[in-house]
Amino acid sequence: MRDDYILKIFSKYFLLYGWDVTQRDHAKELYDRLFKVQRRAAKMLRKIKLDDFPAFMFICVERSDGFRHRPKVINGTIESIAFEIELIKCVQAFRKVTQ
Repeated sequence: MRDDYILKIFSKYFLLYGWDVTQRDHAKELYDRLFKVQRRAAKMLRKIKLDDFPAFMFICVERSDGFRHRPKVINGTIESIAFEIELIKCVQAFRKVTQ
């Protein structure tokens, strides 16, 4: 990645993991877990078409004024440079919220 601050922000604020949702049981388990934590993000996840996977969902949380969740879904099938641009936008938006 071009910017070191992206890696710093990810290591500090995000938990990253992969999930295979091509199997119905796996998709339901992910949805159920996410629904307990963040309903809006779970609903966004359910709307992603299987053709758009791999997709990346980032849930940014600001704790200063209570809890504000800011889900963002990026389609992982787009070209790598376009993905990087979208990722940078997501992190920059999160950075503005946390400063």
